Amino acid sequence: MDTILGWQIAVVISIVAARLVSREAMVWVATGWSLFSLFAIWAEGLLLLQLGSAWGTVWLLSALFGGASSDETSEKNAPGPTKAPPPAAPKPRETSAAKPASVIDDFAAWMARLDAAQRANSDLHHELGCIRIEVEALLKRGHLRKAHDERLADPSELGVLYRESYAKLQAVFADKEEDRKPRAPSRLTIAPVPRSELPVEALNPRELELTHTRHVLKDAEQQVSKDRALLAAIDAERAEPVLPYLQEEAEKVSAHLAALSGKAAPTLAKPPASKPATALPATAQPAGKSTAPDGAAPISWAELLQQMEDQAEPAPQERRDEIERLARELRIPHLVHFTRVENLPGILSSGLMSASACRDACLPALRNDENRYDGQLDGTSLSISFPNYRMFWKYRRLAPQAEWAVLLLDPSVLWLKDCAFYPRNAADARMIRRPRAGMKSAEALAEMFAEEEGRPDWLRAYDPTDPQAEVMVYETIEPRFIETIAFETREVRGRHIRRLGGIDSLYAGPGKGLFASRQHMLTELKGGQNGHASGILQRH
Repeated sequence: MDTILGWQIAVVISIVAARLVSREAMVWVATGWSLFSLFAIWAEGLLLLQLGSAWGTVWLLSALFGGASSDETSEKNAPGPTKAPPPAAPKPRETSAAKPASVIDDFAAWMARLDAAQRANSDLHHELGCIRIEVEALLKRGHLRKAHDERLADPSELGVLYRESYAKLQAVFADKEEDRKPRAPSRLTIAPVPRSELPVEALNPRELELTHTRHVLKDAEQQVSKDRALLAAIDAERAEPVLPYLQEEAEKVSAHLAALSGKAAPTLAKPPASKPATALPATAQPAGKSTAPDGAAPISWAELLQQMEDQAEPAPQERRDEIERLARELRIPHLVHFTRVENLPGILSSGLMSASACRDACLPALRNDENRYDGQLDGTSLSISFPNYRMFWKYRRLAPQAEWAVLLLDPSVLWLKDCAFYPRNAADARMIRRPRAGMKSAEALAEMFAEEEGRPDWLRAYDPTDPQAEVMVYETIEPRFIETIAFETREVRGRHIRRLGGIDSLYAGPGKGLFASRQHMLTELKGGQNGHASGILQRH
């Protein structure tokens, strides 16, 4: 309490001191305290107290001294002969107070504009937030039900045990299960508003919220379109098919973005009941995409994001076939990803997810690279056959007490997932300038193994030429793709082996195997039995 009182006394003293200079200075100091109070909004109850101290002092001093400045007051009290007033009429007091009044008016107008922008976006942001929560919940329940169905269909002894346990649970809760009525899904009901009818301060937050929601809807649509088991699991718990719902809501969001960009809102598709539950063709024109010719109005932020999303579209099936053919010809044994052991429980339950996917799902994750100069927060970085040992060594030096795991993933990720192939580090200036769509081809994968001058002869056919070459995966990599998890020492493996749920595990030894430099490990393996990257790891 003493600290709070002392702070308010400091506010009063600073304003009194400013009043000794001039009334304008007093108002500026009070305005500064007000702005400071707004920036310290998290103090909640103290906000009104601090604003009351600042402006209460201004009101009191104004009542005591009026509008006269300190210079005028000192002249009145100074000794000496009184000067005769000039013949002209004295200047009105309101003129001297014009500048301070304008500062307050400007501040009030600024606050009013922010309030108007918040009111204009409030209902829309609420509906968009509900839609995102709805979609995330649908996907989560769908994955859980899909895993449940897979366990029920498992012919192994583990599957039999699971079915027996599930039958007992059904018998226990059969008479207690509530009759759950299907809940109506969250929908976007607000009509698009033209750009000209919105406050300027409302435009950018509105556009970002709409774009984020459209990304969530399209990502969900892509997942259920590719995974028919997931689609069936979600539809089993809904009164209506999920795919038409996702497509319709994405079209509504695109209509809002089109209205913000100054274009006419696109015609919406037919109602969900008339839509077939099939994926849109890869060449379909996205709703709301600008088709303005050259020389038209400058491209909007929404259109720029749309173009970026277009570049992130998955490769056609024939291109994936080419990628699979090349990967099998090279005999790529596995893909590699290193991570802190604290991330293992989340990876083994939800899969290997990008930074943006973890953020959207509110999942905690320890990130190695907080900067991400490649700008691809929607991608998960993998290496082929061996980790990017330079980065791995750097992060281990930065966190010497941390424990690490190296995940060996099935190479089918290369053609079953939406991947881009970078022959160098994706943050390299030469890679950043290349469009993402062009890096999703078999040609880009082949470039990772280019026979450049200086390619060491100790590299195997499936080892990328550049040790920092990486595969960027733009989808969640499910736990079923994880073949083996490697640890550095027997002790670390022993501490975490119970977390692995039966997945094969290995250890390398301090600074050896996958925890060494690529050249060191491969030269040790040269002349060995199989030349496999994990050949010198231990299982016991």
